[in-house]
Amino acid sequence: MTDELWVLDAETTVFSRAKGIIVSTLKSAYPDIDVTESDCANEDAKFPTVYIHALQPYERGNDLENDGINAVDLTYQVEVYVTKAQNLEVARKVSSVVVNAFKSMRFNATMPEIQTNTPTGTLRSIMRFSRILGSNETI
Repeated sequence: MTDELWVLDAETTVFSRAKGIIVSTLKSAYPDIDVTESDCANEDAKFPTVYIHALQPYERGNDLENDGINAVDLTYQVEVYVTKAQNLEVARKVSSVVVNAFKSMRFNATMPEIQTNTPTGTLRSIMRFSRILGSNETI
């Protein structure tokens, strides 16, 4: 049996790298930008907000022994929230930086869908990213 902690470490690494790229690129234009893994509502919400949610990974690349995890398919759903006052252009700009961050880690992208008819007074952009990651790969 092998130690499969690398799968959980990979999820943390992807979030950390994506957050670093997003914040470093957008902090000067949007000093209150918030990049989070938490789906809990915050009374002191900051906008734009980028919510990065790791979906359940599943195993790939089994061998005959099947006693360890050789690869996983990682999938992330990322949602960008901006106020309607910030407008559609801000949602597009932040979303494009998110896409670039995940593409730099070799993820495949489902392009942003921007929803303008949200009941909360915000605009929401939704996108997904996935890739297969081998046990000895670095992100």
